[in-house]
Amino acid sequence: PISISGRDQAQRAALPPESVAPSGWPEPTPWGHQGVLTVGRPLAGNLQQDPTSTQSTYHSYEFDVPAGAAALTVTLDALGVLDLALKHGSPISSYAEIAEGGDWQYWEWGPDGGGLSTLQVAAPQPGRWYLDIVNYGNQTSDGRYTLQVDVR
Repeated sequence: PISISGRDQAQRAALPPESVAPSGWPEPTPWGHQGVLTVGRPLAGNLQQDPTSTQSTYHSYEFDVPAGAAALTVTLDALGVLDLALKHGSPISSYAEIAEGGDWQYWEWGPDGGGLSTLQVAAPQPGRWYLDIVNYGNQTSDGRYTLQVDVR
């Protein structure tokens, strides 16, 4: 089961988290694997748009959930419209609808105009999880975001 909350401009951070350089947001980086997330620590990212394509671009992360966890919460605060895709056990290979071959397990559409999205999984399976920040259809030119995964 998942629950989702949409944009909440009042909760948007005025400044990027401490994990970014003092000069502000990180430089835009092309799509692809970005590494292993540290659970409980905010991370700033900047997904570079591909102006020559209409294919979705993404940043992929992975993290581990211990056995016995009661809940998994993913919080994304994006300046543009970015979506969340989440899967346990193996990387996501398709963002298509599940009936059309998509292999994600949880999806949250980003709010229009950007903003805060929260995806929650009750009693998540232990092990490796894969999380993609998706610029669906490569429509968003501002790919700046903060991301945090919490497990309790």
